[in-house]
Amino acid sequence: SCVVPGVYALVAAGATMCGVTRLSVTLAVILFELTGSLEHVLPFSLGILIAKWTADAVEPRSIYDLLTDMNAYPYLDAKARPIFTTELRDITHPPNRNRFVDITSSPLVPAKQLRSKLEYAHMAGELDGGLPILRDGILVGLIPAPDLEYALDRLESEDGALCLMSTQERWQGPGSGVSGRPETDAPAEGERFMTDDPPQLQRPSATDPTDFTPPMDLVFECFVKLGLRYICVLKEGRYAGLVHKKTFVRYCREVHENEK
Repeated sequence: SCVVPGVYALVAAGATMCGVTRLSVTLAVILFELTGSLEHVLPFSLGILIAKWTADAVEPRSIYDLLTDMNAYPYLDAKARPIFTTELRDITHPPNRNRFVDITSSPLVPAKQLRSKLEYAHMAGELDGGLPILRDGILVGLIPAPDLEYALDRLESEDGALCLMSTQERWQGPGSGVSGRPETDAPAEGERFMTDDPPQLQRPSATDPTDFTPPMDLVFECFVKLGLRYICVLKEGRYAGLVHKKTFVRYCREVHENEK
C-alpha cells in the first residue's frame, strides 16, 4: 500500500508541535532523525511551514511567551526592544524607609526591624531583591534579601537581637562601643548579637550604582546583557531609589501595549 499511516501521524505531530512552540527547522530535523528517510523530509517540512504560517497569523507569540506574560515572569526579550522616550528617573520611586536600612546612628539594627522590611519586600513581590544600606543618605552597601532571610532564620529568637550591618566596623563584642552605648563587659539584658556567620554585605562597587538620568536603552542593556536583578540609583551622589527588574519588566510591557 502506498499509504503509510505513520507518516501522516508524524506530519500531524510536527504541525501541532510547531503551532504551539513555533519551532520549524528543529522539528524538521527531529522528524527526519526519527524516520531516517529522506523521502519524508518534504512532507514534514511542508506541514511544519503551513502550521507556522497559520499560527503566526492567529497569534504571533508562542505558548512559552504567553505563559511568561501570564505568570509575570521577569523575562526581557533582547530581540523585542521597545522604543523608549523616557529616562530612569521616570520609574524610580522616592526612597521608602521600609525599603532600605539606615545605619546613620548605629551599625546595629534590631532583627525585628529587618524582618519587617523583608515582609514588606515579600508583599511587593521582590523577595529576591535587596535592601540598600545607607549612612547619612549615602549608599554604603547592599544586602541581598535571601541572605538576610537566611541569617535571620538562624536566630533562636529575634526579640532583642541586634544585627551588625556594616563591613567596615571592627566589631569585637558588646563592649566595643560601636552601638553608641557605654562600653560594658556584657550586653544589656535581653540583647543578643548576630555576629556568627553574618549575611553577605555588598559594597557600593558591587551594587552597580547608576546615575539618575541615563536613557532607558542603557537600563535595558544592563538588565538583558549583565543579568542584573536590581539597580541602585544615585542622584548627585546620594541614594535616590532602587529599580527592581520586575518593575522594569512591567514598564516595558506597558510601553509595548501603548505601541500597539
